[in-house]
Amino acid sequence: MEHSNTYQRYYELAEKWQNGTITAEEMAELEHWFAQHPDNPVEIPSSFAADEKQHAQRMLAAIRARTTRQTKVRVMNGWTRVAAVIAVVLIGVWGWYLLTENTSDTQVAQVRQQPLNDALPAQFRAKLTLADGREIILDSVAFGELAKQGDTRIINQEGRLHYDGQFPDGGTELMYNTITTARGETYALTLSDGSRIWLNASSSIRFPVAFGADQRKVEITGEGYFEVATDVSRKFIVAAGGTETEVLGTHFNINSYEDEADVKVSLLEGKVKINRSAVLLPGQQARIVGENIEVVRQANMEQAVAWKNGLFNFDRSDLKTVMRQLSRWYDLDVEYPARLPQEHFSGNMSRGMNASNVLQVLEYSGVKFHIEGRKIVVHP
Repeated sequence: MEHSNTYQRYYELAEKWQNGTITAEEMAELEHWFAQHPDNPVEIPSSFAADEKQHAQRMLAAIRARTTRQTKVRVMNGWTRVAAVIAVVLIGVWGWYLLTENTSDTQVAQVRQQPLNDALPAQFRAKLTLADGREIILDSVAFGELAKQGDTRIINQEGRLHYDGQFPDGGTELMYNTITTARGETYALTLSDGSRIWLNASSSIRFPVAFGADQRKVEITGEGYFEVATDVSRKFIVAAGGTETEVLGTHFNINSYEDEADVKVSLLEGKVKINRSAVLLPGQQARIVGENIEVVRQANMEQAVAWKNGLFNFDRSDLKTVMRQLSRWYDLDVEYPARLPQEHFSGNMSRGMNASNVLQVLEYSGVKFHIEGRKIVVHP
């Protein structure tokens, strides 16, 4: 009965994921389940497919039948625009099938098996480094308490890391943890003050396991989305790429990848101050290069947080900008031709697709790609 209830639970979550009603916590739970069982077989009834070939054909037919693609290409003032809307509603984060408890005649398929000359989307995985240097890989640990740092308990609850602790005593030295995602990984956590953070691929965050009484300060590399718990007595400060963002309680995104031209701070709710000078209001974005701060008054917030919402969002993005995002998400290198194509790309695509599917859509621009091992090759 427990086996049946477990599958029923994840079937319900998959349905919510399919129809767009799944919450962030439920999505974390679903992804955590897959991360917990990357090598476990998923049983497929013989009534679905008699052999492996038929199984593949049935999967392909299901994808085609339940995928809507609308693509249009047009040239506008020298820009090549590709507007692609992909609605992938096939149930199965990385491919799985629900079975009844009483299936007797089954075949076996592996989950999270990397396809040949293709790449699966990022998985819910990260590395936790404790204050004493110990490391915990956050894709294979059990639910519940993972470790204790001082008086703070570190709990893995429904696929999200939670820090449960109080202010340290006066004079007590703060203890720091670091969570790091590699390329092809993403993760989420809740800090001891209740603030919630989502980490994009190839990112890290360093933070006290319990904040002091005067301020709340964290350091981030790469990209993170923050929902900061309100605390008027303690400012929340995020240090990223030589920039400090100061808030009391708000929702914002920071993009500070070293291979990007600038640091971007995008504000969705509340108010933030950048480097103790520029103040952002909701809908605004700061672009920081060194000491220079440019404030965009009506920024594209959908694009800024698309990654957190499971999308690629391009707005007249050049080829290298697009490829940098794909490289991080799919853990792939990129090889460019001597003469770089000058096309630009606009539109939304699901981050839940394999890399080859994303590249097929991008090819509507006229640029051609292929995947060779762990590398995207761009053709002139």
